[in-house]
Amino acid sequence: METPLQLQENKKEQTSSYDKIPKDESLKSLLGTANEEGNRSRRFDINDWRILAIIVSFVSMFVILVLGVAGLITSEISGSSAELAFAFDALLGIASSGCVVWRFYKEFAPCEIPGKEKKACLFIAIGFILSAMVMFARAIHCLVYKVEPLETVTVIIISTLGSLCYALLFFVKFKVAQKLQSVAMRTDSYDSATGALMALGVLVSVVIYKLEPGTWWIDPVIALIIAMTTFTYGVIVLVKVTLNKGFGEPEEYQQF
Repeated sequence: METPLQLQENKKEQTSSYDKIPKDESLKSLLGTANEEGNRSRRFDINDWRILAIIVSFVSMFVILVLGVAGLITSEISGSSAELAFAFDALLGIASSGCVVWRFYKEFAPCEIPGKEKKACLFIAIGFILSAMVMFARAIHCLVYKVEPLETVTVIIISTLGSLCYALLFFVKFKVAQKLQSVAMRTDSYDSATGALMALGVLVSVVIYKLEPGTWWIDPVIALIIAMTTFTYGVIVLVKVTLNKGFGEPEEYQQF
């Protein structure tokens, strides 16, 4: 017969061994649950950024459309080649943002993402090149025939609004591209950066022209510089997309 002291010791041993097993099992269960919740949270986080990319692209398309139409009307009134280049680049920028919407309109399997990135970047690069060709042709025409800007106040207003809107779009798109590791989104952000620089260039050229009418040539020269820069970047993206088989993979975002 066991004494009370022995009974107490046996109870302690049973309790300690009983406590050890559930603790280990509960710890594993908690770790597994935490991992599942972390993965689920990460998936939700990526999905939120994907939806934000679509929203930003649609907002960009609307803003760019308004700026593009206003720029076309202003370029016809003022005869500014740089303003026409700005307007045409804006209208082509709608297609660029449209490619980003197509890229993110739904969740794709990891194996499908590089192909979507590649196609989106391909169309964006073609848009860059077409935009540059039109800008280049218009600027050369204005230089040869010495076309001087006529109405400058409207150009200043449109260019100021355009530079601010494009700069904001560039910042937001670039941040979203970083979160999603998307080369297509980042390339589209560079298109917005080009638009901001173009609008700023138009603004500078018109202000200088108002102060010194003999500097009419600055307007088409700025358009030429922007056209060459846009064309060069478009060709670089096109070559990168065509020759690099791993284009569009997450690792490529850091290298490109």
